[in-house]
Amino acid sequence: MLRAGRNKPTPRWKRDRSASFILVPIKLSSKSRNIGGVTRVYNSLPPEQRSRTAIFENNYGEAGAIDFFGARYGLPKAISAHQNYYLWGPRDYKGEDIILLQWNRARAERYCNSVEEAGTNEHPLAMEDEHYRIFICHELKRPLSEVWPELKHWN
Repeated sequence: MLRAGRNKPTPRWKRDRSASFILVPIKLSSKSRNIGGVTRVYNSLPPEQRSRTAIFENNYGEAGAIDFFGARYGLPKAISAHQNYYLWGPRDYKGEDIILLQWNRARAERYCNSVEEAGTNEHPLAMEDEHYRIFICHELKRPLSEVWPELKHWN
């Protein structure tokens, strides 16, 4: 199908949006349900600790889901050093306490004075890499602003 005044065919997804109307809500729904693990961990912290706790997501898509869906669960905006999320920096967090999502313990221990396993993230609609342990980093070994450039990753 050609668009008026153009020689390029209209992409199928623009002509037949039925698939996107079905798939996008399912994917967004699974993202919002994925927030359950981090919500439980965040809300288990005392209020004074919550106010200084960052949520560090290793993936920009998951960080975006926390930013989009998290407010209704009382979560702060996420930080992430993945893709362009890196450019937003660590916001106002200093690194006193950080909930780490999609990190492994060995990586967390390289940066944190103390690492606590606080829960898991599981959901039947989640992709394989969205099933992981949730860690809390207590006190970074160096300031977050100094560590931030090392955390940047593009893929």
